[in-house]
Amino acid sequence: MRKLATLAIALVVAAVIILLYLSSQPAKAAKDSKSFCSSDSDCARAECCHSSSAVSRGFAPDCKDVLCTAVCQPKTTDCGQGKIKCVRQECRVVLNG
Repeated sequence: MRKLATLAIALVVAAVIILLYLSSQPAKAAKDSKSFCSSDSDCARAECCHSSSAVSRGFAPDCKDVLCTAVCQPKTTDCGQGKIKCVRQECRVVLNG
């Protein structure tokens, strides 16, 4: 009986450890989401000007006729403050520093 109780406790502890591990892992973007990527080249700015977010190239805005200000908006890709990257299969703006 004591062995059975010890086994049950061990299984519960193992289940808790597995759940904690899985909940600490960042979610991957779904393949049909607007931010799914396999490499940095799959990603683009989500806004034409002062972009603080990124999307998959297929969802990027058409910016060819857009004129942006020269303002270096904080926490954006402006003035080399950040880059568009594919991080864990999700397009993101990664700020420097």
